[in-house]
Amino acid sequence: MSGRGRRAALPPTDYRKAPVLDADGLVIRPVSGAGKPLGVWDFRGSPGPVDFRRALVAALAAQGRGWGSQDTYLTNASTLKLLFKDAAAAEPPVAETGQITVEWWKQWSGDIHVRRVLAAVVRRAPGVPEATRVFLETPRRRPPARRGRPRKQAHTREELRRVRDAAAATVRAGRLRIAANTAVLQRWRAGAIERGDSDWPLGEVLDVLARTGDLPRHPNSATRAVTAYAERALGFEGNAASLSRLFPTPAEIGAAAVLLIAHEAWNQSVLKKMDVPTWWPNADREDPAVHQVDTDKPRRGRRRHASNTLVDVGEGSSGRALRHVLELTAQARTTLEALDRPATKLLVGHRGLGGAENLRDHEVGKALEGAIRSWQQQARDGGVDLPARVHAQALRHSAQAHHGRARNNTQDTHERDYQLKDENVRAASRGAVELGLAQALASARQTVAMRLVEEADGDDEEVSAELVAKEAGVDLEVARRIVAGRLHTPVASCSDFLNSDHSAAGTPCAVSFLLCFACRNAVATGRDLPRTAALICCAYLSGMRPEEVLALRRGCCTCVERDDDTVRFEIRGLHFKGVLDEDGNTIGEGEVRADPWIVLEPIARHRRRRRARRRRAVVHPHPLPVRQGHLHAPHRPVFRHRCRADPRLHGLGQPARRRSRPPARADPGRPGRRRRAAPLPPYHRLVHLPPARRPDRPRGAVRPRGHRHVGVVRRPSGIASDGREVAGRLLTERA
Repeated sequence: MSGRGRRAALPPTDYRKAPVLDADGLVIRPVSGAGKPLGVWDFRGSPGPVDFRRALVAALAAQGRGWGSQDTYLTNASTLKLLFKDAAAAEPPVAETGQITVEWWKQWSGDIHVRRVLAAVVRRAPGVPEATRVFLETPRRRPPARRGRPRKQAHTREELRRVRDAAAATVRAGRLRIAANTAVLQRWRAGAIERGDSDWPLGEVLDVLARTGDLPRHPNSATRAVTAYAERALGFEGNAASLSRLFPTPAEIGAAAVLLIAHEAWNQSVLKKMDVPTWWPNADREDPAVHQVDTDKPRRGRRRHASNTLVDVGEGSSGRALRHVLELTAQARTTLEALDRPATKLLVGHRGLGGAENLRDHEVGKALEGAIRSWQQQARDGGVDLPARVHAQALRHSAQAHHGRARNNTQDTHERDYQLKDENVRAASRGAVELGLAQALASARQTVAMRLVEEADGDDEEVSAELVAKEAGVDLEVARRIVAGRLHTPVASCSDFLNSDHSAAGTPCAVSFLLCFACRNAVATGRDLPRTAALICCAYLSGMRPEEVLALRRGCCTCVERDDDTVRFEIRGLHFKGVLDEDGNTIGEGEVRADPWIVLEPIARHRRRRRARRRRAVVHPHPLPVRQGHLHAPHRPVFRHRCRADPRLHGLGQPARRRSRPPARADPGRPGRRRRAAPLPPYHRLVHLPPARRPDRPRGAVRPRGHRHVGVVRRPSGIASDGREVAGRLLTERA
């Protein structure tokens, strides 16, 4: 149904879609989804048994149901004809699909990419052996010659300017030549040229050329020679020069393509299918200066259709270049319309020495690529100093790199495939990159305040303690506890838990352990570096949050073998964000993540090494509450806790269930609404007594955030005051 509510017209009841295959099964007549014919592909002249050819031709027709490009059919049909030829010449000949073995296919396809692409067609054919079908369905690595993505080198700005100026000069010469002959033709048709004038024969021959697309020829001649009258009128200049009086030559079409690529960085495939603009934003003027061009780039998927606006602001602008190309090819489109072969493509010209059938566009095949080569050779012969590589891909890359913005692609593609892979861009940006890295290093040195004593490996605890005390500037007793591992955090050791750079003086540190890097109280030894590096790399490369990495257990990483002979490394563990119970309370213990994390092989190797070196159940031991019990146990895991910030905090009891925020309470003034609990008490950085929503649920005094989670259990029967006494006594001791 349309946007206005009108139903689309249905086809007649007797409508039947035309079959793609002819009755003999050897001719394919495909049609695109838009109803456009995609050529006729005849395999009746190919060698080999008829049944063998029918099976593979039917497979090609089935594979091409979703194709919308005639070039795709051309490539696959040509490769299939080559397969028929080689199969008939093989010893012994391959006469049926059951004889296409894996060995024969490897020998025939080799490392030729075009032949390997035909595997999608062959595996559809009936009778292909199962081993061959499995082999063809398995993804293969690219051939060594095509493997890797080497860096590109764009033309310099001066080289690109020379190419653009040479192409513009060729287009200008062709445009002026066609305009002069068109003026003679119009004068002759208007009767401004009298019979007997010197321009009368020329006007008469040009009229035939404009109506038929070819020169006057002898109808009964075997060679279809041009009449002597036409040769005298045109000055015996030759057929190619005579046809170019009204139509552009292949070299001029190639120059037009080069000119537009140099201005707009269009792909060659986009230029092949580009139509003449049909809408101008400033059409109220006699000479529109703004052209809107529609582009079609199938590689972009759902974003394949776009439009570009080209503004004509004088010589050297993209709008003026498009205007010249339109004038160059206008007469060719007029002639095709007179021949009942209307063409809407932008690049239209004569592609042969004679015959109206050679007056057409350059959409199919490699005609446009050949036209660019023809112009390149013609320009070099004329003394133009062109770069070594003048083809569509190199010119597009150069224009994209120098324009500095995405052209007919995304910004990510522009930076990844054009900017970062270009040698000139990398060389020009080396100074800026080095300056940025130097500034980042200076900023990191100012930000990272954690002290590092790498030589303290803990082999000799007394020597290491003295070294830590000297290098880090801490008390010797504190250094001994650091070396003994009694003050560990997940990334380092904390020398003064009550005087953090990120918390109020005299209160316990309540920030994330990641801020240890920016704290002067943090001290890292040589034994801390592997654990810290592993924690950061695992969190960065797997996408896990730090607390999820810290909760990993032995055996969490598994190697899964898949049906296609590939492996996948999976990590299963707990996640905590958004984990709520039926009452909306945050479940501090977390829950097992339904979908495992998919990680790279280095992360899996690290998990195995950590498991081999540690006897504990937890892969990353740390002073936070850690989980015990089997990971996949149906019951809720319990906590094990050991507080290393201060020995006096140990022994307060089993830690209670944590809450990430105080629960909401009913608001008596606003029925149906809930309000937040009262603000936390002044000592909330250490302990907080959250109200229980259910009287039969244990409550505890917990400090809900930070890298030292401390808590004590309070049962519902009669020890609430004891819990407050413990918290008050603890605060008094800390004061």
